[in-house]
This record gives sequence, C-alpha cells and structure tokens, in this order.
Amino acid sequence: MSWAKLRPLVYERLLQVEDIGAVHDYIRHTRFWDEFFKRHVRDQRVRTWEFSRTSQSSEFDGLGVECVFRDSPQVLVIGREGVHDASASEHGFQDLVDRVLAGFRSDTLFEGAVIVPVPPQLESLEHATYGGVLVHEARITLTLNERSTSGA
Repeated sequence: MSWAKLRPLVYERLLQVEDIGAVHDYIRHTRFWDEFFKRHVRDQRVRTWEFSRTSQSSEFDGLGVECVFRDSPQVLVIGREGVHDASASEHGFQDLVDRVLAGFRSDTLFEGAVIVPVPPQLESLEHATYGGVLVHEARITLTLNERSTSGA
C-alpha cells in the first residue's frame, strides 16, 4: 500500500481522538510567527498534530504458494500544545498524548488493511518554542505493517 493510501488512514485515526485540535497530514514548516499562528492556532491556543513517513522497510516471504511482500513504514507523529502554567496545561496535554497513543494501540487498524505490529512509542515529551510560543511537544513513532502480494 502506498503512502498516498496510508496517509488518509492515519489522518482519520487522529481526527477520532477527542479534542485533538488541528491535524495536518504532513509536517508544516514555518519561519515566522504569523505563519505559525495561521497553521497551528485555533481558538487562541496552540493545539496541533502533524505526521509524516520517516522511513520504510520491506520484507519478502517467498515460502509457501505465493510470494508475499510486507512494507513497514515508520511514521513520526508530532503534537504541540501551548503551555499555560496557571491552568496546569501539562496535565491536559499528558492526557491527550495518552488518548493519541490509545488510538493507535491495536493489533489491526483501518478495517484490517494495516497491522500495528509494535505498540506506538512515545519517543519524547518535552517543551519547545515556536514563533516565540512555548509549547508542550510530543513525538510518537508508529510502525505500520501492510501486507500485499507480488501482484498488488
């Protein structure tokens, strides 16, 4: 399955997470605050998620009756939320990260078209600054495993 077909499946899964905020199906690059604001701020707060394929491995199984190829894309999911210390925004962001992880924690996803062979990995949870705005930032990696035969 091509990345063009997998990308909307990951996008839809993220949109199913309660109070996810803005979701982008690629990594958005900005140099200036006004660009960052337009792309990542909704209702006067930063709460945005974006993702991209970062690598892909392929495996061949020639045993049995038919040849089977397995492609396993690695996907980086990045979430950001503006820090608001007075309201303990870290607690809410931690909860949101847990909901995102839970959304991808399943043996099969996307109506069985894709298998998640390894639970999603929370690679980092820290703070960053974008356009002068301090944000909580989570980086999650997913391994997706799709199965296709040599004719697909």
